[in-house]
Amino acid sequence: MTRRLVMSDQIEAYVAAHAREGDVAARLRAETAKLPEARMQIGADQAAFLALFVRSTGARRCIEIGTFTGYSALAIAGALPNDGRLVCCDVSEEWTDVGRPFWREAGVERRIDLRIKPALETLDELLAIGGRGTFDFAFLDADKPNYAAYYEKLLELLRPGGMIAVDNTLALAGQPIFELETQSAKALRREIGDCEVVLLGSIASPKYVDALLQIFGPRLLFPADFVGRGDMSRGGLLLRHAAANVELPYVPVAGAVRHGPRPPKLAPQCPPRR
Repeated sequence: MTRRLVMSDQIEAYVAAHAREGDVAARLRAETAKLPEARMQIGADQAAFLALFVRSTGARRCIEIGTFTGYSALAIAGALPNDGRLVCCDVSEEWTDVGRPFWREAGVERRIDLRIKPALETLDELLAIGGRGTFDFAFLDADKPNYAAYYEKLLELLRPGGMIAVDNTLALAGQPIFELETQSAKALRREIGDCEVVLLGSIASPKYVDALLQIFGPRLLFPADFVGRGDMSRGGLLLRHAAANVELPYVPVAGAVRHGPRPPKLAPQCPPRR
């Protein structure tokens, strides 16, 4: 598992030891670890998060760009319903052949549609056959110079409210991309450019925020309505604005008040039970 940017060694060891992972997935991860390129594989905690996200959102149609040996595909496909479908895009039969027996053993192979060709070709084919707006979730972890092109195609394929998870947007091999001079890091920097980054969730402690501020500085923002909340965890506020297609106002994290009175608690907006 690649070193994480905002985790201490102790926390990373704890997360790795306690991430839920089935026997088949553990053996696939161990098999992948024998490869010289094993650092490209996501960790067990990331796989567990992907599975949780897919399952909790009720996703049925997913796309993965960059399958490698199929460990993340195993996690996503395992979280899909029986009639779910995961389109996997990769260019290497050698790597994906490592995962096929494990997909079969886990009983998810029939949910996986593996396309061995450049991913942009596959995405164009999906658009050409009427796939626009029909996918629920996408996971992008592939060649960095094409990230922007992949992202734009995925936006067309995702339904309104669909989600994209993108790996390596902040760091590569545990190092901030703005401190690296590799081809992949330079490609990511070109795509990120001067964009603004919105910080959400319960990660307002200095060990997270300070690390991100080193990378993004004044471009790191969070919703203005979260100012004064120590943990910035008012996720319901974000979700309700998203459902109403209304953008939240944002302010820079740098210099913002991190402690103070909480905003008024929002009343639940659930339909009454019958």
